[in-house]
Amino acid sequence: MRENFLKKDLIKRWKIARIVILTVLCLVFFLLISFDFSILSIFAMLILSFIVSMLYYNYYLVDEEMHVSSIILRPDYLLFFLVYVLVESYYGAFSLIFSIFSKDYTPGVIRIKTRMRSSLGRMILANAISLVPGTLSLWTEKHYIYVHWFNIKTRNSIGAGKIIKHRLEKVLKRVFE
Repeated sequence: MRENFLKKDLIKRWKIARIVILTVLCLVFFLLISFDFSILSIFAMLILSFIVSMLYYNYYLVDEEMHVSSIILRPDYLLFFLVYVLVESYYGAFSLIFSIFSKDYTPGVIRIKTRMRSSLGRMILANAISLVPGTLSLWTEKHYIYVHWFNIKTRNSIGAGKIIKHRLEKVLKRVFE
């Protein structure tokens, strides 16, 4: 009985959090677009943002993402993740150029398993893998990501996952779980 009450309370708080976050995002978006900071326009934009968030909160951060409370609380890991992706992109670009000039590459598709529970985290991981030159995420299927790899170094799924994902998944797990 108590567990059921706690779950309903969590769902209610999650609904309120989604509405508040979406209202703030819409308000910031409207302010950046209009660049009108008078009291009347801010009040009108706030009301419009609230109406929009009430209509569309079900589509923003679905219920399975309820355990993701650290998105707002861990911006340091998110910043580290963005810097790490940038560094990996440069490293991947130079590695790709070297492989092309040396004509020593074997392209192919490999399936790697991810330990991310969050669908949002899996989507961001797949997109981060695509940002690194030489890899392209083709599709995701439950806990697997199919990646086209320009220069396959191993056909072993576990070994390929270690090479492709590096610390991306580890840092993303700290951000999203």
